[in-house]
Amino acid sequence: MMSKPTILVTAASGHTGLPTVRFLREQGFPVRAFVRRRDARSLTLEALGAEIFVGDLFNMEDLRRALRGVTRAYYCPPFADSVLHGTSLFAIAAQETRLEVVALLSQWNPHPTHPSFVSRQHWIANEIMRWMPSVDIVHINEQIYASPLVTSYRVRITS
Repeated sequence: MMSKPTILVTAASGHTGLPTVRFLREQGFPVRAFVRRRDARSLTLEALGAEIFVGDLFNMEDLRRALRGVTRAYYCPPFADSVLHGTSLFAIAAQETRLEVVALLSQWNPHPTHPSFVSRQHWIANEIMRWMPSVDIVHINEQIYASPLVTSYRVRITS
């Protein structure tokens, strides 16, 4: 019987990260939960059987350490002015560590002409993720009213 790959879940204690960790653990996947700090939320993740990794998504060394031994990742970029910087670092680390696939959760309305600076930066960040030559991307874009539109790029899904 083949063992299942370890999956890194960023923003693991957040609104999408916690359900993602719960689902993956129910399916028997080993999960490394990337959190900013140990608190009650990280204890919940630990109780689900996730390995807790405390770090900073904007720190390259933390990203490299978090991705060591991982083959897949769920990346939920922080909604911040530095989203472009953080996502670029994650893409570099993902490529360096030779991830197989990244599930990229996007914000509702990233667009190059959006009036919000952060939304425009998020659009650029999404485009940069697609440039990784050897990492497959599953781009999950929650459209308005939270109706998911999934766009897949170079995807191979295996257990």
